[in-house]
Amino acid sequence: PETAAAGIDTALLVVNDVSAKGSAPPLSSAGLGFVTEQTRQRLEESFPVKVVKVVTTAGPSRPPGLLPLQQVAREQGVEYLVVAVFSGAEVERADQLPLGGSQEGGGALGLVPGYSTSNHALVELALIQAKTGRSVMRAEGRAYATLDRLASGVTSNVYPVIRRSGRMARIFPPRDKDQAHDVLRSLAGDEALEQAVYHMRMDWDRRDSDPRPQ
Repeated sequence: PETAAAGIDTALLVVNDVSAKGSAPPLSSAGLGFVTEQTRQRLEESFPVKVVKVVTTAGPSRPPGLLPLQQVAREQGVEYLVVAVFSGAEVERADQLPLGGSQEGGGALGLVPGYSTSNHALVELALIQAKTGRSVMRAEGRAYATLDRLASGVTSNVYPVIRRSGRMARIFPPRDKDQAHDVLRSLAGDEALEQAVYHMRMDWDRRDSDPRPQ
C-alpha cells in the first residue's frame, strides 16, 4: 500500500463489541488493557507503523461507522487509524472433568464435577485513511479457548485450567470465577488478534510487491 514505503504514525481504536445476541460478556478493564497493549505491540512488530495514540471507548460498544471513524482519525491528528474490534460467543455447560487434569488420560484417575466454558473469539482489523475515510485494508482472525473449572467446594492444583486452540501449553488462571473467565476471553481474543495481524501482513506484502493500483 501507499503507506508501506515508510513508517507512519497511526492512532489505535480498540472496541469490545458485545452488541450481538449471544455475545460473550465484556472484558474487564484489565482484560481490555491487555488486548489493547497486545494489539499495539503486534502491529508495531509486523508493520512499519508507530502507534502514537490509543483511543479508548466508554465501555463495551458497537463499532462506529466509517464516517465517525474518519472523524476519530482527524481528531487525533494522524493520517491513519487502526481499528481492532474484539467480539465473541461463549457457552458454559456442566461437565465431568478428569481428576488429574489431563484430557489425554481418559479419566483413569476418576472424574470430578465441574464446568467447561468455550469461548470463540473474533477480531476484525481495519486500516482507515483519515483524509478519505476509506478502509485501506481489512482482515480478521478467529480462535477459541476452553476454561475447565471445578464445582464449588472441590479443590485441585490442576484446576481451573485454560486450553487454547493454537497452543499446547495450558494456562492456569486465578481461582476466582470472574477473573478466570476474563483471562479466558483475553487469551482467546489475543490468539484471534495474532491471526488477524498475520492475514493483514500477507495482504500488506502482496500489495507492496504489486505495482498495480488497488
